[in-house]
Amino acid sequence: MIHSAKASAWNSRGTRSHRNANDCLGIFFGRTALEGCRAGRRLFGAVRYERCTVARDGRTLGEALGELLTKLDAKKKGLPVFAALLTEDCYFATRPTVDGASGASTRSLLRESLRSSAARLDAMAVDVIRWQPDRRSVAGIVAAPKDLVDEIRDVVARSGHALRRVAPAASCLIAAASDTNSPERDEELTARVLLGDSSLLAVISRGRRAVQWRRSPLPIGDEATGIVSAIRSLDAAASSCGLGRRPKSVVLHGRRELRSLIDRQRLAENLPEGFRWVDSPSLLPADVAQAMADQWQADEDEGFDLIRQYRDPISLRRVVPYREIGSAVAIAALLSGLLWLRWNDASSTPASLVSTASPTVVGDASNESTRPSR
Repeated sequence: MIHSAKASAWNSRGTRSHRNANDCLGIFFGRTALEGCRAGRRLFGAVRYERCTVARDGRTLGEALGELLTKLDAKKKGLPVFAALLTEDCYFATRPTVDGASGASTRSLLRESLRSSAARLDAMAVDVIRWQPDRRSVAGIVAAPKDLVDEIRDVVARSGHALRRVAPAASCLIAAASDTNSPERDEELTARVLLGDSSLLAVISRGRRAVQWRRSPLPIGDEATGIVSAIRSLDAAASSCGLGRRPKSVVLHGRRELRSLIDRQRLAENLPEGFRWVDSPSLLPADVAQAMADQWQADEDEGFDLIRQYRDPISLRRVVPYREIGSAVAIAALLSGLLWLRWNDASSTPASLVSTASPTVVGDASNESTRPSR
């Protein structure tokens, strides 16, 4: 049996996209279901979303994906697809890098992070991002089972669409969380807690990038204790990630109904003053799929990508805005044509006036000259 819920909505938020493709697909590959979101830019930068959920029910991944694409009416081939994996299926760590280690391979960084020489690195898809969230340079390392990534690559390729990215669900949610009208500056460290039905994701991030994340249970009826414990565990792990300071602010995301049920006094006593609670994103699969689609619409290319090594070279079609250039040339040609017509009309007007007025003027002069004088 296939459970599907499909809805369309208009989002008036403008995008920074300069890409030529209007539509894209964000897909969350869960164990029991696939969650899809089709996002398309429309007139004046508005974004329209179509969402759908398809249960696997013992079917193959390819069969479930085919049903999802049908529900989303993704008949046009070659749409860019952004895939999210379960956070629990991915390994993530941030480690300080020593001077001269900037050229270390992704595999060696993963082995050092795992602290195990027996790990089968050839069975894992790995991506590393080197950056500097604080005073020290760090390497963010993410890994997932290679057979799972390869299976997603295969089924998307057979569907006729183009797989552009595979990333952990947590990383795309964190990027989306930083865009929720946040007053925090990109250079500030922020602690975030994304709430789900029975679990939460606690994060230390700077801007759109995660320094640390941890998933933990969310006790039903005692959610305040779960949130406070998650924030404290982040503080304890901050130094191991190469951070010399604590996050300045705390933001809670999702589960709006908890605001009136949770022990707000306990939160106020144990969280920094001025912590915020915003509605989205949450840990719900629908938010994950939309966050993946929004990465394409927002033209963001900074996050983790477990298929980075398979990326095609950037083509001129993705970089040069041919559609915008064509529109500008057409408008310029139309304006030039109108100016040329106006110039011809203005040039022919004096000549027509002279041709119509000359006989009368000449006749009057002749009559005056031949009239006898007295």
